[in-house]
Amino acid sequence: MRRVPRSRLLFFRSSHMPPIQDHLRRKFAAYGIEPERIIVRQPPFGDLVYLPCFDEVDIILDTFPFGGHTMTCEALWMGVPLVTLYGRWPCGRLSASVLTSVGATAWIAKTIGQYIEIACHLANRPEELAKQRQQLRSRVESALCQGAKFVAQLEDIYRRMWREFCHSRGVRVSPTARLDSYIHPRQRKEPAKPARPLEDCLAEAQRLSEYQRFAEAELAYRRILSSEPRCAAAWRGLGHLAAVASHLPGAVECLSHAIQYALEQPHLAAQCHFELAQLYRRAGRLSEALQHLKSALMLSPGNPPLLRMLGSVYFDLGASAQAVEAFRAYLDQRPHDAETWNDLGNAYRQMDQNEQAIEAYRQALQLKPQLAPALANIANLLAEQGKTQEARAYYHWAYTHNRLARVRFLAETTLPVIYQSKEHLWQVRAELENALQRLTQEGLFIDPTQELFPTHFYLAYQGFNDRELHQQIARLGEGPRKLRLPTPQKRPVQGKIKIGFLSRYLQSHTIGQLNIGLITHLDRRQFEVYVLSLAPPDAYLGQRFREVADHYIILPPEVPVALQHVAALQLDILYYPDIGMDAMSYTLAFSRLAPVQCCSWGHPVTTGLPTMDYFISTATAEIAEADEHYSERLVRLSRLNVVYERPKLPDANVERSRFGLPEQGHIYLCPQTLFKFHPEFDELLAAILESDPQGWLVLIEGKYSYWTELLMQRFARTMPGVTSRIRFVPKLPRDDFLRLLLTADVMIDPIHFGGGNTSYEAFAFGVPIVTWASPFLRCRLTYAMYKQMDFLELVASSAQDYVEKAVRVACDVDYREYVRQVIRERATVLYDDRAIVRELEEQFRNWLA
Repeated sequence: MRRVPRSRLLFFRSSHMPPIQDHLRRKFAAYGIEPERIIVRQPPFGDLVYLPCFDEVDIILDTFPFGGHTMTCEALWMGVPLVTLYGRWPCGRLSASVLTSVGATAWIAKTIGQYIEIACHLANRPEELAKQRQQLRSRVESALCQGAKFVAQLEDIYRRMWREFCHSRGVRVSPTARLDSYIHPRQRKEPAKPARPLEDCLAEAQRLSEYQRFAEAELAYRRILSSEPRCAAAWRGLGHLAAVASHLPGAVECLSHAIQYALEQPHLAAQCHFELAQLYRRAGRLSEALQHLKSALMLSPGNPPLLRMLGSVYFDLGASAQAVEAFRAYLDQRPHDAETWNDLGNAYRQMDQNEQAIEAYRQALQLKPQLAPALANIANLLAEQGKTQEARAYYHWAYTHNRLARVRFLAETTLPVIYQSKEHLWQVRAELENALQRLTQEGLFIDPTQELFPTHFYLAYQGFNDRELHQQIARLGEGPRKLRLPTPQKRPVQGKIKIGFLSRYLQSHTIGQLNIGLITHLDRRQFEVYVLSLAPPDAYLGQRFREVADHYIILPPEVPVALQHVAALQLDILYYPDIGMDAMSYTLAFSRLAPVQCCSWGHPVTTGLPTMDYFISTATAEIAEADEHYSERLVRLSRLNVVYERPKLPDANVERSRFGLPEQGHIYLCPQTLFKFHPEFDELLAAILESDPQGWLVLIEGKYSYWTELLMQRFARTMPGVTSRIRFVPKLPRDDFLRLLLTADVMIDPIHFGGGNTSYEAFAFGVPIVTWASPFLRCRLTYAMYKQMDFLELVASSAQDYVEKAVRVACDVDYREYVRQVIRERATVLYDDRAIVRELEEQFRNWLA
């Protein structure tokens, strides 16, 4: 344990033993071993449910002087190497005998020192260990699983033993004589025991299962089935034992038999469907879970537990309206269930019906005032609405009732959406730095294999180099993780490279628009493409991703299950188009799920994660010192890694009145989300409107009305003389949004965090954009597009230059038409750029070389 510092020691405790974990931890503490590295677990014993326990073990250490035998065979069969010490007596040599049979004598130690050396050698060489594991089962099969050969040898031994025994008694035995001719008739058959009632046998088996005596329970159920093979209750009991061990195939087989034989027991059949639905949901197979729930409800209409789970599965599938309907039907029967009111609130929030969500959360708290999830959900909603201090208060309240590290982190680090001033922004950043230092000193640990790690999305909009803060936050996820995943190894690429794209937003969303072309045009002769979606596909782009992917997988919402799903794919490269926008993708990125992991500029900031190898950017955007901005290795492609489909509109002539805008005057359009409006941007906006008395600043309303209120309150302080010439347009469908772009005399790019997707859309129609690039990628994307077009006239070099360029484009009609014409002609290079895919493919191949 001392020589392999990150190792943990797992003991299996049989059901009849008392709890011994604390005792063992005290023993090992005397040797300087941390208590959390000693784990004691009672596995669910039995043929059906025991073997999966080996999946979380890397090496078996055989005991001495009494060694293992059955466990040795089972471990080797499951691909787990075993180290044994060759003992003085036969009881200590059984494992050595098995290892010799399978040709693994290198794991047999002759001394204690050699035993330690072999174990450490295996633990410190994961590549060699992985190779050995891949070969073990076939070696066991060839050496130990030749049943007919073994039985023939054993029969021959028995015959020789019998002949020697008879010879010692002076009895002559023919070599071909059968043994039963020498057995007394009374010894040939034991008198039959009276049969016990089936109900008593089932009750005993169930009692053993409840007492967690799983091996005995399994034996009891199998005894029942040996005489009553169509006993649905016994099949259900076996299915439950398999489910306890998370052995999905065994559980499905047994519960399916139970359903088949429960034709006259609809309640039992419904319960089996329900248990199958639970298993499929945990495995992320939501459509199968839904089918079993529907079958269960046909057998047991209106059953409350079935309705509740139906709502949960619909919620996981993104079918919010159906989830609300199911939760409501459940609450009609059980209105005092606080947890379900909380789930109903989540479903309403998924539909963006926030008032109904708050009402449901408050109903949950009225029934159970200390319900921490409801408190945290209210805090989440308040934080998203921009009510930061109220949100923090609710997080603190939730933490007092359920001391989750994640909630504590949010209570200390939740950031505003809209800053009231530059001084406010600086104060918030200083408080964040102090909070992170305090949490680090306290040893706060969020296990990213068990729960969502919150994003710090709004940090990117402060306008600083955030690398150190991102790394400091990432270190809060470093610690003794409950789920240990195998370390992916680079494999010799002989066939296609397996590449996965993981995001919640490969839908009708900015991330989807930026990545659909890349994923579509990857060379399928060289790449096998997996799209790993964190949400069901929507009707437009989501369905397109499903069509173009070789494999389209909707990952389950539970973190550990999703991690195991991705790890099982054995990808060569895992590509995150965005990290930091969604808590689930950020959490998964804490784990090593592929030999090569990379991200790109969907959220154009570093992740700070040691598991992220590369950040894919472009030489046209990054400054020479940009490597200092990233914890990943920065990859500078020749241009932006986007194959963007040039948007088109059937009607090019759009009236301003369509959007409630004034017909006269100049339109300065900034169609960005409001949290991109840095307080320093106010000075430029004020200067533009003061320089052009005929100018109108047109913005898009915030997702929440409170965002708009906060920004207008700030504008009233920073540019009071021009606020009457600011107009807000509600959020629009994409085609109407494109039409809005055509109304602009000039678009103005925010400073510190500029446009990306909107710039692609605007340039398609020749809309001029004035931009002022900062040192960071998040404010250099429009600049990179201009550089690719070889047209830099509208790239400002200072605040004054920015204002002058914007006003000139808006007010000088001839100049505006000139820049529009140039942009329309040169923007062709930005769209359908399939050559960049070939460049990126070359990069992928080099990573795996």
